[in-house]
Amino acid sequence: MKRRLLQFAEDVRSGRYLDLYVTTAVSMFFAAWLLIGADLDDDIRWSILLAAIGIIMLRSIASTRPQLQARVLLDRSAYEERPIGRVFESAREVSIFAPIGSNLLTVERCESLKNGPLSRRGGVVRVILLAPLKSDDKRAMQLDGLLERSIQSAHTALAETYDRLRRMSEWDMEGKLLVKMISFNPGFSLVAIDPTASEGFINVEFHGYRSDSLSSRMHVRLDSNDQKWFRYWLRQFEAMWSDASDG
Repeated sequence: MKRRLLQFAEDVRSGRYLDLYVTTAVSMFFAAWLLIGADLDDDIRWSILLAAIGIIMLRSIASTRPQLQARVLLDRSAYEERPIGRVFESAREVSIFAPIGSNLLTVERCESLKNGPLSRRGGVVRVILLAPLKSDDKRAMQLDGLLERSIQSAHTALAETYDRLRRMSEWDMEGKLLVKMISFNPGFSLVAIDPTASEGFINVEFHGYRSDSLSSRMHVRLDSNDQKWFRYWLRQFEAMWSDASDG
């Protein structure tokens, strides 16, 4: 019973199944009224009955409809189908956490950010990177060890990313570029695209251990339909942003 009540509270907070809950509550109210001897007009009884049947049919259709999100668990090959640069160009708000950022924030994708949110009044790009590393830093050695055959050193690649972002900050832009740094690496990367818009989504990529290549890493794509985990990862980024210091 307690579990059902907690699920009900979570559904109400998330705005899920409100039509079903309201109709059920109204039906139970009138059922209780009838039990104590009240007499209801036939029109009211039929309205309640038809509303309940209609909601049951809608729920049945929704449960058998093919899911629009054909894939939630992806790897980097998904970027070939929907290039992230093209996504950046159509966005107004982009939030990024990437420990190194060199593979995401390439010259071409920085140009996409320039032509996208940074070209729009009210557009904003927020980036969190690891704080600068030295070659003997344990965090750098950890990052270098994530791949079986690393082709770049973490401390050098991170320095190049900071330099690229510094140059971007000197551009004449309508939008805002905000950069922060954090000392702790939580083991994932995150990109949020227009998270407050109806079409917004979040990609979370897990770094794994001694992967064959960067392209083999798993990532999860979430949108507002995945309400619980969408909000969870959005809060994760906001917590990191709050704790991070200016880059």
